Amino acid sequence: MRGDAAISISNSSYITKSKSNLDKTDFVYYVNTMMRAEYSGVKWTPGWEEGKMNRCTSKILFGIFLVSAIVLGGLSICPAAETTVEKIMNNRDSYDGQEVSVSGTVSNLKFKAFEVGNDYTTFMLASKSGGRIKVFAWGKLKSKAGQKVQVTGVYRKVWTSARRYFYNQIVASEVK
Repeated sequence: MRGDAAISISNSSYITKSKSNLDKTDFVYYVNTMMRAEYSGVKWTPGWEEGKMNRCTSKILFGIFLVSAIVLGGLSICPAAETTVEKIMNNRDSYDGQEVSVSGTVSNLKFKAFEVGNDYTTFMLASKSGGRIKVFAWGKLKSKAGQKVQVTGVYRKVWTSARRYFYNQIVASEVK
């Protein structure tokens, strides 16, 4: 009965149709029969769906999980590109959307919150040669003005959050 759909409730009723002939009425009947069996305490056996469909679905879900794990795991293994503030500011288009890692000194440190209550921190990161770039980080950082830090995050020419626009900054994922 591989190409057929069947519903069986303790041999009291049995309906068989080919899969290509199933329509909305059959689906409604299928669901109603299943629910009647569930509420009446009768054991419901769904026919072809039980064995083949569940195995197929579990294989597909496992495949999706496996591919996702490989892709996401591979992304986290790739380190951010070590660069300088000057290189980023001179090549804004090529760094836009790229994960970068930059070292420098914290200045102009500000702790703020959006209207909805999400805290964030902004500061200027100054390099040894005098270049400066703005850094945005969610939450309140424990950094202090004058402290040397390494910032890892994504450089954005233009970034929006809560209807605000931010230009030429690194959206930090890590500040050490």
